[in-house]
Amino acid sequence: MEEGGYRHIGSWWKARAGKAANEIDIVALRTDGHSALVAEVKRNAVNYRPEAFMVKVEHMRTKVLAGYDIDARLLTMEQM
Repeated sequence: MEEGGYRHIGSWWKARAGKAANEIDIVALRTDGHSALVAEVKRNAVNYRPEAFMVKVEHMRTKVLAGYDIDARLLTMEQM
């Protein structure tokens, strides 16, 4: 996130009936209005499940942030 130039930074979640909620730790919209950072934050990278994260990213890409270029990343505590 060292690049800067963000206008909105927050998290995102969506409830799912009978299942755990979809949650993304960091969603940051860049000031250019056309791109966003979507990040999963893990204390330990071995707990990262890339397939599950990419399903969430794809939902963001098609439903929530349609038209945005999305930069999807894993961030560990060492990077924060």
